[in-house]
Amino acid sequence: MENNTTMDCGRDKCAFEGRGFCSLPVTRKPELSVYFSLVLFLLILMISPAQAQPDADTIRGEGVGQTELNVNSENPETREVALDRLDLSGTPTYGSTSLSAWFTPDPFTVSVTSGGVVNAGYINAPGCRGYAASSPDYRLHWNGDGDSLRFYFEANNSNDDTVLLINFPNGQWVCNDDAFSGTLNPMVILDQAQNGRYDIWVASYSEGEYISGTLGISELSSVGPTGYTPPTTSTTQPSTSGGARLDFSATARAGVINLQAGFTPDPHELRLTSGGSVNVSDMQLGSGCRGYAGVAPNVSLQWAGSSSDLRVFFESERSGGDTVLIVNTPNGDWVCNDDAFSGTLNPMLDLSGYGAGRYDIWVASYSRDEFLPGWLSVTELDYQPE
Repeated sequence: MENNTTMDCGRDKCAFEGRGFCSLPVTRKPELSVYFSLVLFLLILMISPAQAQPDADTIRGEGVGQTELNVNSENPETREVALDRLDLSGTPTYGSTSLSAWFTPDPFTVSVTSGGVVNAGYINAPGCRGYAASSPDYRLHWNGDGDSLRFYFEANNSNDDTVLLINFPNGQWVCNDDAFSGTLNPMVILDQAQNGRYDIWVASYSEGEYISGTLGISELSSVGPTGYTPPTTSTTQPSTSGGARLDFSATARAGVINLQAGFTPDPHELRLTSGGSVNVSDMQLGSGCRGYAGVAPNVSLQWAGSSSDLRVFFESERSGGDTVLIVNTPNGDWVCNDDAFSGTLNPMLDLSGYGAGRYDIWVASYSRDEFLPGWLSVTELDYQPE
């Protein structure tokens, strides 16, 4: 039987309709899914991370994409950007130094690893080959009035082959592959080194090789890679490369002293260093002219006036240091002295009989490859060396 009874559900009326529940009339509202979507969208905007920015430490320059090259200085294979030329303006990989004539200790040495990506064969000079880093391996600032200067490299492994590439102060390139027969180590010898900057590369003969060893700089003729034998001294031929001789036309290394009779203070003293590559005995200049001296005079004396007792002498600072004075007088005569008197190794010369003019003065070392600092004195008084 159909039941159409109406039930009172409070404020609203509903039809029972026989379904066992009360159907309330409600006002229609927006779907919950719409609210959920909107809230979710806002939450995503709030918690989303900001766009990643490049780390300032990885940017070099202002251009986009110019990231810094991370170079491992301990690994020679990653120490440069690939270039096809050696870079004279580059910072030396293993440092730089300043040296002057008769420096000590001699040789000066530094550890270097050869090799790089630049093929040195493009250099238009004999012996320039191998593979080197774009920047110099080492830089020497040279201020010298000595004569012979040499550069050499000795690999830790004697079977490794290296090449020296050197750019001189005047821009000239000089290179060497093997110092002598039987070695793979290079050496460059300069008879008269220019003052200024030397940029030095140690190249590997073969591409892709990085060879550890020692770069040496020396003024001593006996120094070089293992196995090097200096030229033997001959009694008839000059022992120096190219037959170097004392040159009184050359500018004196310590300049010119201008003195006249009665000068004060007396004595006039100047600190000098003896030695050089010229074997004075080979020149046969006269009695007592021996030892080893530089090509240019140590100093020139421009003398004015007349003196009955003008003398010069040299005293070595090193006990037992044996030196020789060699003077070319205003009239072109050569006068020399080894020992001023019995019991001393210091020399002295009496110049009173040679008149006014220029005296070119050398201080030689009696023994080869000795460089002895000391004091040259010019006097008219009764002074003499100890």
